[in-house]
Amino acid sequence: MQVEVLTLSKDSNYTNEDSSQLNREALRFAVSDGASESFDSKSWSQLLVERFDQDHETFIQNPQEWLNQAIQAYEEKYDVSQLSWAKQNAFERGSFATLAAVSLEENQAQLFCVGDSLIVILDQEGLQTGNYPFLDSYKLPKKQRRLMRKQQASLSFKQSFAYKQAAEFKQNPLLFSTKRELNQQFKWESFKEDYFLTCDLSQYQSPLILILTDALAEWALRNAENKADKWSLLSHITEKDFEALIKQERLNHTIKTDDTTLVRIWIK
Repeated sequence: MQVEVLTLSKDSNYTNEDSSQLNREALRFAVSDGASESFDSKSWSQLLVERFDQDHETFIQNPQEWLNQAIQAYEEKYDVSQLSWAKQNAFERGSFATLAAVSLEENQAQLFCVGDSLIVILDQEGLQTGNYPFLDSYKLPKKQRRLMRKQQASLSFKQSFAYKQAAEFKQNPLLFSTKRELNQQFKWESFKEDYFLTCDLSQYQSPLILILTDALAEWALRNAENKADKWSLLSHITEKDFEALIKQERLNHTIKTDDTTLVRIWIK
């Protein structure tokens, strides 16, 4: 398994409010996008991804209790009386963040998504490393032969969760809030049905799972709908090229200027 995260802030002068937690041993991976207009959303997004990993059992068994415990931990970080008047008001309005996460067990992937981040499953079909003996007859470097073998495979889109179309990003989704009363907007009795999805990975040959925050997710789905597939690009792009791509797309006004994060989980 190979797991990578690529991220770029909306502005180098400001904090990147996206957070990620990659537990390769426990096979748990999470991304949270803190809402810029809320108080210290970076701390809230970081707390959410950490607690998804560290208190995973409670998250699965009782998501509402898990969220209440996260709120308590967040509140304990601050002495509100020591904050400025403006920050006290911001604190009282609350902090907000998405959470998109994947946990793997045997041949299953459990996907979870609150907010407008996106989880995508791709499959590298036709990958038959070692079944191209004609390549070995050429005096080519091993690295080049491996690349040519890799190119024999096609990367195909299988599904996305929770959004399916770029137009869905125009919605105002529910986010996890540090204000308990605002979280009552979730229908907790059907929360698992609404926000969890279990996928059977055994049907795929070489699956790749992507977790994308909203700006990148909307851009990728929109391009796919316009027959300009970007999934193969996102599956192999380097950190340097990722930064260059996002900056250029921002200049072209073809992607929203926002903190942008991509997690890649290659399941061999």
